[in-house]
Amino acid sequence: HWGDLYRNLRKRVPAHAYHGGSEVIGLRQAHRSAVVTTADGGEHVFDLVVAADGYNSLGRQLLYPELQLEYAGYVGWRGLLEESALECSGLLDDVVVGVGSTSMQSVFYFVPGAEGNRPGQRLVNWLIYYRVPAGDLPDILGRDDGSASVPPGRMHAEQVARLNSLARRELPGRFADICTASRHTFLQAIFEAGVPDYAQGRICLAGDAGALASPMSTAGAMKAMNDALTLGQALAPADDIDSQLRDWAADRKQQGNYLYRLGQHRGREVVMTDKDWSGMDEVAFGSWFQNANTLDEG
Repeated sequence: HWGDLYRNLRKRVPAHAYHGGSEVIGLRQAHRSAVVTTADGGEHVFDLVVAADGYNSLGRQLLYPELQLEYAGYVGWRGLLEESALECSGLLDDVVVGVGSTSMQSVFYFVPGAEGNRPGQRLVNWLIYYRVPAGDLPDILGRDDGSASVPPGRMHAEQVARLNSLARRELPGRFADICTASRHTFLQAIFEAGVPDYAQGRICLAGDAGALASPMSTAGAMKAMNDALTLGQALAPADDIDSQLRDWAADRKQQGNYLYRLGQHRGREVVMTDKDWSGMDEVAFGSWFQNANTLDEG
């Protein structure tokens, strides 16, 4: 759960080293170092800068200004609901439930709540993917400023009504109830991107700032954590930062771009390709499922 991850990371960073509210507006390479420029006009020199600044990464834009994010052709509507609001919590015990139709795919599962992960304390995490032509994105997002998402609490009533109608039309009753009962739902257009490398000079990329994989890869959080863990391990000897960083970047480029391609493949097969699951028997569904989750690298 994001809250647990944040709290456990934050408490390990000394207060004097954590600069909350300091907006980074520029990065540049220097001799065996990197320089961070902040909105207050300050410049800060570091041996290494890790750009872990998400899908619209300033670090990625600096290293690869020609690289464009690719719209996957679908959006994700997401939300959380307290377990106590469920009529039957056993519906999701020990399982991840997927529900699909011709033009959408959804997933429902438990995550820890603020009080823990015991029955009664959990939250239902859910996500619906559905197709939206690129030209309709400004309409569905309710904005045309280039933003790719509408954060929790910012969707207007017309958007909520439209999405509730989608849930009622496409999902079985109990799952539609979960979506329509969730407050502060949010919406994101799904973008993807591979990257030429994970580092240049003394600036490196991590998490979604590196290869940007669709949530269909089901590995975004693990990819980010592995980027961080392996970077720490690679630099632990502190013998030759440049050589160690090159080796680390080559490995993460391979792993990140694989997940980017896997997310592309799953998105095409699960969301963007018409299929009739209701007409499949067990063998046919098993064959489709295996193909949708197998990336042919040939």
